[in-house]
Amino acid sequence: MGQSNLEKAKTDFNILMIGPSGSGKTVYLAALWKKLNVPARGNLDFYLSLPDQQDKINTLNKIYETVAFESEWPPGTANVSSWSFDCRVRKNDGKTVKALTFNYLDYAGGNFEGYTDVDLEVQQAIRRADGYLVLVDGLRLLQLHQGSKHGERWAVRFGSTVIPPLLQDATKPTQFVISKWDILQSAGLTLQDCKRLLFTRIREVSEFARPLVKEAMIKGDRKASIRVYPVSSVGENFAWYDEESDTMNKREEVFPEPFNVEFPLTSLIPLYIEQQIHAEQEQLKRAREAEIKLGKRPELDLEGGIRVGMKRGFDGLSQLPFAGALFKWAGEGIGGDAERRHTEQVKKHETALQEILKQQGQIADELRAQQYCCEMFLKGMHTFEAMNPECIVTIRDLEG
Repeated sequence: MGQSNLEKAKTDFNILMIGPSGSGKTVYLAALWKKLNVPARGNLDFYLSLPDQQDKINTLNKIYETVAFESEWPPGTANVSSWSFDCRVRKNDGKTVKALTFNYLDYAGGNFEGYTDVDLEVQQAIRRADGYLVLVDGLRLLQLHQGSKHGERWAVRFGSTVIPPLLQDATKPTQFVISKWDILQSAGLTLQDCKRLLFTRIREVSEFARPLVKEAMIKGDRKASIRVYPVSSVGENFAWYDEESDTMNKREEVFPEPFNVEFPLTSLIPLYIEQQIHAEQEQLKRAREAEIKLGKRPELDLEGGIRVGMKRGFDGLSQLPFAGALFKWAGEGIGGDAERRHTEQVKKHETALQEILKQQGQIADELRAQQYCCEMFLKGMHTFEAMNPECIVTIRDLEG
């Protein structure tokens, strides 16, 4: 495969992290970096790097050290925070190859004080984004469940300041990331409980999600490109809530152990690509129907037509080695026994990964590294969904 194909392939993904002040965006980013800044053999044999950005590496390390060792929490985002992470794969010889780039943009909660106050830079970032990570403060969600005024006030502000700016493009893959899951878990709330609170108690969230969910329901052949992920940037028993002062405090004897922080980010990529493939399928279908009405007989089969269309309409993505797996995945839909299907998907991706691992020494360029990463992302997403099927948002969640 020639270099020209690589140049046309989409390898940079713009991820927008949004959420109000105090929801945990800064700590989440530091935990994500701590989780993924070195390759872990077996489960996560890819990692993130910040090439030629030592000052930003120092910043993230300092934030995490403050979380782990200081009595105070690190300050939140003061203004625009922009990061370009390279996703790299390590070969058997110890060398690494770049696969993808995540352009991660984090906006301060103060920038979301109402749609008319959202500055031009934020609006442009929303338009450029390939997907959204919407951080939901788990503590406030718990307080909403308990009927606390803190929770009620947060719900009103979240619905009126965070969601409206996104309505200018509510069709992009979206992950609602519920932070402080350790607190919710210790209070006995389930992910289904939290989905109910999020989508039935905050009207704007439900209306934002509705187009994506309804489109998937009408088509009947795929899941909506929207998920709810429970994450903890510090892990169990690290922090506790002081109701009197309305603050989160740390337990000195406990070290942070983040969990689930990587899934919202990595699963955005297959969701985004699947969405593009589906759009190309629809475009091709309409073109074929138009040809039939004109008395012409289409020459291409559906998959062949999609591949031609993808080369033309999606920056050459169909030329990447992992496109075949994505075409197959996108066409299989959601019908039947969901858990069984997820289990089968995990097994398929595991087989593909094992085959790639056998040839890991041959990962000599970005194209091979992209194939490896995409299989890892797909496997991770399907594994999580098989274990937590309630993370998928359906029309039932929006109806209450």
